[in-house]
Amino acid sequence: MSDIKQHIELLQLIEYYGFSAKLVGGAVRDFFLKIKFNDIDIATTAKPSDIKNIAEKENLKYIAFGEQYGACRLFFKEKLYEITTLRNEKNGYKNIQFTNSFEIDSMRRDFTINAIYLDSNKKIYDYHNGLNDLKNHRIIFIGEPKIRIQQDPIRLLRYVRFCIKYGDANIDKNIIFDNIKLLQNANKSKIINELIKILSLKNAKKITQILNIIFYNLFDINFIHLPQNSIGKNALYRILSSSKNIEQLSENFGLSLSKLLPYKV
Repeated sequence: MSDIKQHIELLQLIEYYGFSAKLVGGAVRDFFLKIKFNDIDIATTAKPSDIKNIAEKENLKYIAFGEQYGACRLFFKEKLYEITTLRNEKNGYKNIQFTNSFEIDSMRRDFTINAIYLDSNKKIYDYHNGLNDLKNHRIIFIGEPKIRIQQDPIRLLRYVRFCIKYGDANIDKNIIFDNIKLLQNANKSKIINELIKILSLKNAKKITQILNIIFYNLFDINFIHLPQNSIGKNALYRILSSSKNIEQLSENFGLSLSKLLPYKV
């Protein structure tokens, strides 16, 4: 398990320079579940330029990454951290405004279980009852699901993935049916990455019906069972190889045709 003490040291370092900072998202969620986590996100009042100044003074490696959205990356004691300035997204990513409020920042996050903050004193800030939802295996959108998915259609696939991993595969089918068409305009590489993550989960076989809906709408593919002895990318390629137009699918989604063809029946 990732060492929470080291993450707190980085929070304290940012605080030393006069900014507020808290761990948020997957690191906090998985810390409470006592499971391994590698992605460590920090929310802070500091701007990327402030983090860059800290990095220069402390001889740390700073990586520019989405600075227009208040995001950057920092290596601290051989671990990579994604650091994001607190922000308000009333209209999605198109109208971002920075803020000093962690509660306002929490409103932009997708699910209640991903909006739990932990400060350098290990104090919890849970603005949306996320810990209770985590305990009861509930995946709840922050705000109206349809609006949140319209802002970023990839959230629909994240909803499916989180329901499998943390929600005992209890998926609200109405959310799927009401928003599945939105995925057609989503980022293609992000779709593929999410599907690989979904198919890498042990309980993915519990939601074959939901996966059928997704694959039919995205790829015009029908399948009854997940491929035997295949997970992740291998399983995805096996399913996609059943496409009637594998060449076009490969081009549209940026997939290697040479990797898909060996599975073609």
